[in-house]
Amino acid sequence: MKRFGWALVAGALMVSAGLETAAAQERPFELGFRFGLGVGMQSVDPGETDGSRVGITAGGIVGFPVAPNVAVETGLLYELRGAKYASSFEFGGDTFSVESTAKLDYLVIPAVARMSFGTDGGTRPFVLGGLDLGFLMKAESDVKDGDKTDIKDALKSTDFSLRLGGGVEIPAGGYDFVVGAAYALGLTDISDATSVDGVDDSGSIKNRTLTVTAGVNF
Repeated sequence: MKRFGWALVAGALMVSAGLETAAAQERPFELGFRFGLGVGMQSVDPGETDGSRVGITAGGIVGFPVAPNVAVETGLLYELRGAKYASSFEFGGDTFSVESTAKLDYLVIPAVARMSFGTDGGTRPFVLGGLDLGFLMKAESDVKDGDKTDIKDALKSTDFSLRLGGGVEIPAGGYDFVVGAAYALGLTDISDATSVDGVDDSGSIKNRTLTVTAGVNF
């Protein structure tokens, strides 16, 4: 009886291990976290910017494999976008310079296809491409040595972008550590100045954002 009992325990352990391995191989999706830095830029017509805004980017992703080495990714990311501006004006015969930073915070939902190269269990480079939808959460004009002004009413609440990027997955300890970079090319004019006091403004502003992140998939 003891031998039979031990045989049952051993058999149960083998079946459990086999089920866990199969589940790991056939998992329908993967989750991950990302954290890094973003460089916000803007394309302005007419006019030009005077620099970029550097800020954090962080959030989570979920990937759904659809074919060998191909997955569809989405998630929720918090990205800091914007740019720096410089202008000058004359007053009392003197010229004064004003420097400000447009600080725009977005909650971004990406929808991209990711293609990986290499074999399971090894280091795997990947490329990705698709679109993202950004929801404007906060917008301020921060004047150097001056005050901050809320400019959210002068901007549209959403921003569509083309997202392209790549990186590498490094397996370790049962997880995949991921280092990557992505470039979001704004497709829509985010200026909505006509909503402020009925002012008609024919100029356009489009976001450009480069992000570099590290994280883990599990």
